[in-house]
Amino acid sequence: MRLLLAELNRIRLRRLTWVVTVVLLLALAGLTLIGAFSMRPVSAAESAEGRAFYEESLRYWEQDRERGITDCVEYQGLSEEECQQQYESYQPSLDQYLRTPTPFADAATLVLSLSTYLLGLGGLLIAASVIGAELSSGAIGNWLTFIPRRVPVYLAKLGAVVVALLLGAAVLQTLLVLAHVVLATTHGAVWGDVGGVWWMAARSLLVVLALSVVGFTVACLGRHTIVAVGAFLGYGFLAIVHGVLQGFPWASRLMPWVPHNNLEAVVQRGYSYQVVTEDVTADGIMPTVALETISLTQGLLYWAVVLAVLVTVSLLVFRRRDVG
Repeated sequence: MRLLLAELNRIRLRRLTWVVTVVLLLALAGLTLIGAFSMRPVSAAESAEGRAFYEESLRYWEQDRERGITDCVEYQGLSEEECQQQYESYQPSLDQYLRTPTPFADAATLVLSLSTYLLGLGGLLIAASVIGAELSSGAIGNWLTFIPRRVPVYLAKLGAVVVALLLGAAVLQTLLVLAHVVLATTHGAVWGDVGGVWWMAARSLLVVLALSVVGFTVACLGRHTIVAVGAFLGYGFLAIVHGVLQGFPWASRLMPWVPHNNLEAVVQRGYSYQVVTEDVTADGIMPTVALETISLTQGLLYWAVVLAVLVTVSLLVFRRRDVG
């Protein structure tokens, strides 16, 4: 416990921790503005403008009624009654010209889906710096001189990272949801599935946990913070390439094994994707598209295995590596 508390204090004293925290606070403030903008009620000016456009469109629709039905009968070969029904279906409505305020649940869900990955990336950077800076500078050797037990030191550092970042992310996500609750109350917004929003905020902490552990273990293996950052950027490039190629059958079959797809399954309680197959027929090769889903359970199991492997390998390397 003393080791854990000492590591928590060291994380608190790191300059990068506070820089990342400030950047994340500014980003979350920007996301809150997006939510406020989407939930705002329709103003009198917007209502008047929309009504004016609606009345103008309705007038044109009424003026063109006879000609439109005649053209339909002439060019489409339908009966006059069928053309009348078709023309009636095109009648403009006032709802088409008035903005509908976004319900609380939809606005909060959109913002949480963005904030989750922002917090995850911030956690990855902080976690990587906690171990990477000490390994690259050799400071970890001094620490092990006073506490020559590598496994407890490693576990204390990893545990401190997990505790600090999960608590920080929980506070920030809670503040973000509460800010949207206040905005929804102020604007008189439709609420929607409020419980689903809170559950999504809770699941987002698992993403922060996963990316933080990835940052810590990769930096530990690479002995430098920049290795974790480089690995993240490299993965981002590969993800873009895979996204471009996913229309090919071989690439679409990789979808359930892509890390960020499984993260999205955790956040959204499932992730749907398209699988392309090619069937040989008398007319040639015909592509077929099927919709498949990565479940929440699959996403959790996938990341449990990935994190277990990363922690085990990095711990074994840390135990045997020269840290001088």
